[in-house]
Amino acid sequence: MSDFGGNFYITFLLSGIVELPSQLLSPLMLRYMGRRKLYALFTFITGVSCFAIIPVQREWIKVTLALIGKFSVSTSFNVYSIHGPELLPTVLRQRGMGFASFVGRAANYGLTLVMILYGCLMCVGSVLGLLLPETKGREIPDTIEEAERPCYSVKMKTITN
Repeated sequence: MSDFGGNFYITFLLSGIVELPSQLLSPLMLRYMGRRKLYALFTFITGVSCFAIIPVQREWIKVTLALIGKFSVSTSFNVYSIHGPELLPTVLRQRGMGFASFVGRAANYGLTLVMILYGCLMCVGSVLGLLLPETKGREIPDTIEEAERPCYSVKMKTITN
């Protein structure tokens, strides 16, 4: 966060504080919105904030855009942590999630290049995320054959207390 300017300690404090609403709001938004749209929305916001931060000269605007990006990427990661395993059949779940984690952490080369690359990937990922099947209220597939069926066929029954 020190690359974005401003006081390092205050910026670091704000970046930690912005995580709290992300962690608290993610489960609520997951409950009432679909995973696919929520993931696409927050990855798109992250990508836009990455692009917007590049030409900005004022420190407080850079820090604000960085915090918006931090909130959005935290929320999209929370959604991905739920949605990702639901998309993969049991036999491929561990490998698929490990590969996705590796790809997500592969680049770390200078702020501008990373922001351009990350912004492009987040915007493309948000559009591609809309092509994924909705998994809210559906059974998780155990085999590859079950995962290949359109929309995992049958919805789960909601359990009420």
